[in-house]
Amino acid sequence: MQKRKHKKAQALERKAMKVYYPSPMGAVQQVEIVGEPTRDEMLEQAAKIGLKVDKRWSDETLLNRINQAMEASWDTASASS
Repeated sequence: MQKRKHKKAQALERKAMKVYYPSPMGAVQQVEIVGEPTRDEMLEQAAKIGLKVDKRWSDETLLNRINQAMEASWDTASASS
């Protein structure tokens, strides 16, 4: 039992002393996500892309429809190029 406690204490000490170096593989620019878009922002985006919005849609449904419409327009734009 003492041996197990001793090994656990050593492991915790090693973790506390470990030095972490950032990986160059993860050196991509990181985008800070502030939070979920508000309903007004989503309605504004829907108007920009010409999406008809039903007022009964939840925020989640609205966000999904906007994403689908943007992916579809992106696919058509890249296919025509």
